[in-house]
Amino acid sequence: MSGFVPDIDMFFAFLKVGAWRIDIKKVDHRSYLTHYPFIWLMLTLVLFFIGKFISDLYIQSIAVVIFLGTYSHFILDSLDSGTGIKWLWPFSGNLYTMKNNDVAVENKNFFSYWFGLVTLYMKRAKVTSALEIILIITAIMFLFK
Repeated sequence: MSGFVPDIDMFFAFLKVGAWRIDIKKVDHRSYLTHYPFIWLMLTLVLFFIGKFISDLYIQSIAVVIFLGTYSHFILDSLDSGTGIKWLWPFSGNLYTMKNNDVAVENKNFFSYWFGLVTLYMKRAKVTSALEIILIITAIMFLFK
């Protein structure tokens, strides 16, 4: 679940436009703070050390899970899906990616956007989408084990 959290910024993108339609080229959801690895590093470190300070292993575990989920999202976004991630923020505003596929779903309504993005992502980012499916299946197996 924490691997999806950085994409919550798409809801903000739709709110910013103020409509159920959005032109993805005009509103890049990766420019929001939820897609900045540094923010998640700081958040999870604070949470981890709070858990350590009050001797709560559960809080520490939650911090590790959030870190692993968000950073796996960022790594997969950097491998071959679109514009990249601001890995060096706050020191640089540049987006970094291994391979720019120019993955864009433009001028879609809210529901078509998500369906179109998943469909396009599965076609264009075969390696990372396969890795994500493997990670999800593994997590579900651990959940019900």
